Amino acid sequence: MSTRSILAIETATKVCSVAFARDGSILAETSLNVPQVHVERLVISINDMLANLHLGFADVDAVAVSNGPGSFTGLRIGLSVAKGIVFGQDKKLIAVPTLDSIAFRAREFAGERRVVPLLHARAREFYYGTFRVDNSGVERLADYEVSEADEIAAKFGASTLFVGEGVDAFSMDSGVSGKFG
Repeated sequence: MSTRSILAIETATKVCSVAFARDGSILAETSLNVPQVHVERLVISINDMLANLHLGFADVDAVAVSNGPGSFTGLRIGLSVAKGIVFGQDKKLIAVPTLDSIAFRAREFAGERRVVPLLHARAREFYYGTFRVDNSGVERLADYEVSEADEIAAKFGASTLFVGEGVDAFSMDSGVSGKFG
């Protein structure tokens, strides 16, 4: 079975997002940037999106879902819904690392800079990854890590693009706001 149609679910961050793609083109997407609505809105968002496209779960070849790092509760919700769909419909499940997807999105504006996606972990700590991004794609250069903001800031030079929902807190904790953008 070829994977032509993908339902994508992202719940590892504060934003709850769903999208539907067919043959590499996104046909619909919905994002809710409202804290703690994942459990109430995820299934409704999926059902509404598919209904608006006049599609059902039978039209989905695979479900892609973020698998972390990220919010433990958000990950549990997204993975539970995704597993319910794929097991109930005998579809493929595609696990997508959260930091990889953030780096992939940054490819449009990264230029020649190294990309470091950040997600707030706890206190002054952040999950992060190091990526090379160019026209040929996204390449992770090291294992994912978790460190305090000042340790991360000391590790990377001015040619680094920090991205992700952890950037604001990272900027405040590390004092390196000039390194963004």
